[in-house]
Order: sequence, then C-alpha cells, then structure tokens
Amino acid sequence: MHYVNETVTKLAVVVAVLVAITGCASNIPAGISEPPEHSFDIDRAGANIEKAMGVQVRWGGVIKTVENRRSDTWIEVIGRPLGANGRPGDGKSPGRFWAMVEGFAEPADFPEGLKVTVFGSVVGTTTENIGKYPYKYVIVDVEQIHGWAEPEPRYVESPYYSPWYWHDPWYPSGSGFYYFSRFHRDW
Repeated sequence: MHYVNETVTKLAVVVAVLVAITGCASNIPAGISEPPEHSFDIDRAGANIEKAMGVQVRWGGVIKTVENRRSDTWIEVIGRPLGANGRPGDGKSPGRFWAMVEGFAEPADFPEGLKVTVFGSVVGTTTENIGKYPYKYVIVDVEQIHGWAEPEPRYVESPYYSPWYWHDPWYPSGSGFYYFSRFHRDW
C-alpha cells in the first residue's frame, strides 16, 4: 500500500510540473518562441539587403527609442543574442534595427530598456546618425512583438540563518571544545 501511495505522489508531481511548463510556454507566441527555418542575422541582413528582403526573421534586444510616425510606429532596438525560447540575452550586440509596427503604439507600453523579441519580414534599410556616425539600420515589418518583463528579484532565506545561531551553546567561544556542523560559517 505504501508503494502505491508513493507512486501516485510521484505521478502527481510530474503532472503538475508538466502543466506548469506548458502553461508558461503558452504565453509566448509561436513566431517568437520558435525561430524561422531560414533567417539572417542583423549584421548579415544589413550587409546584403537584396538577399534579405522579404525573409522572415526573429530578432530581439533592448528598446532604445519609440517614434510614432504618420501611419505606423518605429521602435529602435539594440540587438542582443536570443536564447532558445526567444528571450534576448546580455551578449554583445550584433547591431541595431528598426521594428516597424503598423498603426499607433503607445510609447509607455514600450519603455526604453525593455527587452523585446520581434517576428516579421525584412523590408529595407535606412541610414541615420548615432551621434555623428551614420549607421545603416535594417527595417523589420513586425507581425508579432513580445515584451519580456524582468523577473521579480526573489529573496531566498539562507539555510544558515537562525535567530539562535549566535547563542548556540556548541558554537566555539574559545573554550577549546568545538562542535563541527555543516551549518557553521567562519565569519
């Protein structure tokens, strides 16, 4: 009987973990979570725009600026390498690009520093100045855009903390008697 209860408990834990993973993954759109079959890197697309035109890409990075124009919104993104699920990492930037979103997008929804991943097609380039340096931006016509919220910092209580730690009678106090504990720290 004990064996059956243990097996059922293990099965329940496995099912709960699978449901949690599936629930988390379903919040990310398919175009963002899975890379397109054939794609270009930001720097390769800028160097060979004729071949990159019309190619679907999944790029991401950190928002620098948002400009609402006459019929669409352009979001300047400083590119970053993407993880397996499409979330931008912290590696070296492969370049910048403009993400062109159809219609009006509220700039407050896309603040500077927000990590985003876009899925869309390369539609051209434009040259604009970064400071006094003329920079060639690749323009992506966005089909899907996903902003990544920063994870909440978690406070993890130390397993070494105890309100009685410094009052532990076994703690060495120069008496010559020492009690070894795996929770002991040399401060």
